[in-house]
Amino acid sequence: MKHKFIFIFISVFISCTESSDILDLNIDTITSQKKFRYKISDKIRDSSSLSTNASLDFNPKIIFEFSDSIDLEDLKINVIRNFDNDTVFNISNSLELEPSINNYGSYDLVAYVSKEKELEYSYIFRDTIIEKDFVDISYFEEWDSFQNIDDANWSVDVPGKFIYHLDTIYSSMSNSYDKVLTDFDNCNELKFKLNYFIDQRNKSQNQILSSRPFFEFKLNGEKIFNISNGYDRKLENKIFYYENNNQELNISIIKHNTFIASNWSVISGNSFTEVENGAAYLTSFKSNNLSSFPIFSRSSAQSSTTASSSSTTSNGEQISDLVESPLAYKIQYDDGQGNSINYGIVNLTSLERNGGPIILTRGSGNYKINIETSNGLPGSTESFLGASYKDNINEFDLYVVSLQIECN
Repeated sequence: MKHKFIFIFISVFISCTESSDILDLNIDTITSQKKFRYKISDKIRDSSSLSTNASLDFNPKIIFEFSDSIDLEDLKINVIRNFDNDTVFNISNSLELEPSINNYGSYDLVAYVSKEKELEYSYIFRDTIIEKDFVDISYFEEWDSFQNIDDANWSVDVPGKFIYHLDTIYSSMSNSYDKVLTDFDNCNELKFKLNYFIDQRNKSQNQILSSRPFFEFKLNGEKIFNISNGYDRKLENKIFYYENNNQELNISIIKHNTFIASNWSVISGNSFTEVENGAAYLTSFKSNNLSSFPIFSRSSAQSSTTASSSSTTSNGEQISDLVESPLAYKIQYDDGQGNSINYGIVNLTSLERNGGPIILTRGSGNYKINIETSNGLPGSTESFLGASYKDNINEFDLYVVSLQIECN
């Protein structure tokens, strides 16, 4: 037992002595992590209307200010584009930088900071500062370079920088406003934000819109969305994401018109009837409907009445009961070459070629005439007294306020 105790004591003593010698021989510099206190200029959020990516010439000014002492000669700052993790700019030995940004997108700011101090040992304190998405440059449409396809009657409000399309009678079902952007394929994903509002006829602000197709948005010919409801004169937005693999990005805003000019019209059905504004219009979102807003009046040349019955007074005298001849109309197709075909009533309900006059039971005035068609031909008709073109609730004006694209 006595020999075993001595052995253990010696082993412990030798172990302690060897460890102390190693510590003294190998420690020269101690590197340690430290959170350096600093201030930096505000994050940069900006936009451009240049339609070609990679052609920006944007040089934002960025300033660092450290509360802690640093070794300026060892300071390194990188600007890294998030799309491809590419270092697009770097600088050393300076607290100020003005990086050159040529592409839309977001950029991280990375600073490598250090400070050496001589204490009992030589200490180097290091920190890596990362400011995520510090610079973000997006595309903002200014509308002036959009193409107004087929005289589509889009207009640009110069002071407010938005576009609008006023509804009226058109020859086409829709009108497109188009733009081509290039080199936007070097983005992982595009984020679109479109702001707009719709002003529908005879609606109050914030009232629910009558459901119908209003407009659609296409990219490279692909329909992205279609707007068919909403609230009157309320600013609304649509946000969506798109992966673009084409060098050219074709943007189309397509406004659906309401009434389309046609070869059909409402005409007088007899010599007693005069018709103004008898043109009939195709309703763009109803393939089997024509609408007309005529004004009916009695012909001045035929304003006399005809006797249709007689009665006897108390003293036996015969008198005539004079009754006005009814106003009437027909529906006419004109092929544009001087040939026309008239459609009228048959069997009190259906419309056929060379049919009889359609009677207006409520007399003269402003009317809306609805004509339902089958295979492109009139099948039935319905009249509404007191309704004029300006009273219709289907027409609308479209205002596109802004379009922003972020390159992610």
